[in-house]
Amino acid sequence: MAAIVSLNIGRKELVQKAANLIDTFDPKRTTVDAWIDDSDVTKDKCLQEVEKKFLHQVLYGCMRYQKFLKLFVTSFLYKCPTAALRTEQTLYTILGYLMFFRLEELGVAEFREMLLCGCGTMPSLLALLQYALSADDLEKWVKVEWCKIYDVKYIEEEVIGKLQGFLEEMRPLVEEVEFKATGTVKQGDPTSFVEKRPATEFKPFKNLTTPKPRLIPEPQAINREVKALPVPRKMINSTSLCAIEEEKRQRRKDHESKAAAKYAALASSVPVLRTDRNDTEKELEELTSKVRAEEMAECTFKPKVNQYVPSKRSGTAVVQHNIASVLREDALLKQKQAKEYEILKRYEEELHDASEFNCWQKEMREKDKIEEELLVQQRIAEMQMARENAIEAYDAETQRRKIKAAIAKEQLQCDLEQKARDDEFELKGKQDLVEKVQGDRDSTRNKEAEATKAKAEKAEQQRREKEAEFERKRLEDEQELEKRKDVIRQIRALEKCPVEKFRPFDPAEPPSQGLLDEM
Repeated sequence: MAAIVSLNIGRKELVQKAANLIDTFDPKRTTVDAWIDDSDVTKDKCLQEVEKKFLHQVLYGCMRYQKFLKLFVTSFLYKCPTAALRTEQTLYTILGYLMFFRLEELGVAEFREMLLCGCGTMPSLLALLQYALSADDLEKWVKVEWCKIYDVKYIEEEVIGKLQGFLEEMRPLVEEVEFKATGTVKQGDPTSFVEKRPATEFKPFKNLTTPKPRLIPEPQAINREVKALPVPRKMINSTSLCAIEEEKRQRRKDHESKAAAKYAALASSVPVLRTDRNDTEKELEELTSKVRAEEMAECTFKPKVNQYVPSKRSGTAVVQHNIASVLREDALLKQKQAKEYEILKRYEEELHDASEFNCWQKEMREKDKIEEELLVQQRIAEMQMARENAIEAYDAETQRRKIKAAIAKEQLQCDLEQKARDDEFELKGKQDLVEKVQGDRDSTRNKEAEATKAKAEKAEQQRREKEAEFERKRLEDEQELEKRKDVIRQIRALEKCPVEKFRPFDPAEPPSQGLLDEM
């Protein structure tokens, strides 16, 4: 497990800076490296080299696996719509990148610090962890879409399988987040979060009186003896099975004879109907043929048509007037009379008729008509000129647009050529990078093979040295054993030799007999 790195700023602020960096990045205008250098987020003087490197790698990883992370976040939002917040999509993208691709390098402890820094709500983070660590949910919701972009083996082994390998290490983190989000832990050992209380011990009471066993009453004996009444002797002796069958047969015959006599009297009084005679069928056929003949006579294509004779009426038609028509004719007559009366009255007052006025009015009307025709011709000419001006303006606008479109096409062609050159340059750079990576991979394999060979040679040399050391040690042990045996033999020989045991006299030694206050 990787150790927790000490940072100059808090992890919450670091995650917020990473989210801000991703939200403000526009791949159409700049690149990842250029945005890291130009962004205001990375120009903060409080950021150390470790924080800047983290921001750079997070931005690069989120842009590299953008489709992968977008599918993961979208499926998570659809699966958990109540817990997930759409405002935290960038945070889910960063945590998804760290879980799926950088968890092995980052470590569970550092990932826990990033997760619990306070950037997201606990219910949404709990739902995110449960969804990412559940292989069934990933296969059901997002694995098919991942496999459309990446290889199936890569998704199963490098993405889902690698994250499932951290399941046991991530379990305490999931339980901790679950406890903070809900207050309880459904699975696992919750003793790390909740104080364990001792279980209640059941102890029997000491001073209770032992109840006496109840006496079970003896069951009542049921008498199973069956007593049947004796068969009457008269019945057995007076009848038999053949007599009973004969009696049944005779009773059946009497019943049949009574029924036949009853219905024979009714049959004699039945009336004879007309339909019972044989000639009814013949009459029915005759009536049927007659009706069909009448029906077929009507079904003809040349029916009899009566000739049209117009009515011989002369004179005007007589119209019956109603009250409305009479009143209408009377009103018209009165209007005509009033008009004639007005003309006669004006003639009497002015002593002349309106012929001069009528002539003047006629001249004025002709003059107005001529002026109106001139005005119409003037408007037609003006409209023709306006039409010609509009056509010229339209042609000029069309020409201007064509020139503008040609310039835009040339600019677009230049941009396409520039983009093609950029793509070619980028493709060449990627090809060089692929060749370099492949070369590094091959060199890595060669180095591994050389290291393996060197380790084998070193192991073989160490084995030979150990064998030589063991042989030398064995010879030294044998020599040491021979020396010890020789010393033992010498000691035994010395022990077998007689030894004179006496105490030499020392004149300076006190007698120590306790005389004359001697100690």
